[in-house]
Amino acid sequence: RAWSGSGEWLWKCLCLCLFVMFVIVIFLLSQKWPHTHQYNTIQYNTIQSKSHGVYILKQYSCDTPFTHTHTHTHNHTTKQTNKQTTTKILQVIEINESKYVNVDTTTVQGIQRAVDLGLATSSYADLVVSSYLHQSASLFDLHHQARAFLLLRNPIERATSMYYHRVHELGDLDPEISIEDFAQGNGIENNWMTRFLTDRMEGELTKADLEQAKDILKQKFMVGFIDDIEESIYRFMKYNRWKYAEDENQKMKEEDCVRDLAMVGSNINPNEYELPKRGTQAYALITWQTQFDTKLYEYGKELFDLQTK
Repeated sequence: RAWSGSGEWLWKCLCLCLFVMFVIVIFLLSQKWPHTHQYNTIQYNTIQSKSHGVYILKQYSCDTPFTHTHTHTHNHTTKQTNKQTTTKILQVIEINESKYVNVDTTTVQGIQRAVDLGLATSSYADLVVSSYLHQSASLFDLHHQARAFLLLRNPIERATSMYYHRVHELGDLDPEISIEDFAQGNGIENNWMTRFLTDRMEGELTKADLEQAKDILKQKFMVGFIDDIEESIYRFMKYNRWKYAEDENQKMKEEDCVRDLAMVGSNINPNEYELPKRGTQAYALITWQTQFDTKLYEYGKELFDLQTK
């Protein structure tokens, strides 16, 4: 979910991690900004592993004065901030020239801690990263509201990328496990986006769940697509009234940074692999595991066209 604020430096919120199906970004209301908007931001992840938070947070270090909530995405970051994410007061810490608030909103417990410490009302964070759409709603109130945008990725491509990433990068999946075994339920995420949008993390999904997810997508989100990233970035900037810096030199740096992140990224799977071909067992199994997400993805395309108008 993405909740938007404005400001000349809010232009970089919209790049994506190529391993996730969609990105959610939200901006917390900050009374220290002389904005005309009612909203500012936070960001949500929507997968357990290969969090796109890594990608998003790297973008903000690209000459932007954002303050983020901390996420456990890098070993060096985790070592430096484990203690700070358990203290009883909110603090802003600086790591590699990026600023973070000492809360971990990528877990349900961390979200509750952020609520207890008054994260939203503190105005400390400009960006919050999380996977938990429904639970994180408790961060907000009538005076700290939001609106959302997301980036969608083909579910079959995402699941395949996730398999190779976990085998070769994370190392939490035994290399002896084939992609077919993975797709049979040995590690694959079953209809992840549908489940997160509907908060149905267990049990069998039904057509009613899919329809609910579609309704949430339609009512709550500005939709973008990884395979149409330039148009998506343009829309998000216009939607949130983000602008590049007025200074020409700074503007060029910002434009180059966004272009590089959109085309190259900072969290791309370095392993070469082929997508399963139609007619193969792997393709059939992944298709079955992502059947609701695939329908949601296709519905997202309809919304993308509608939102053009």
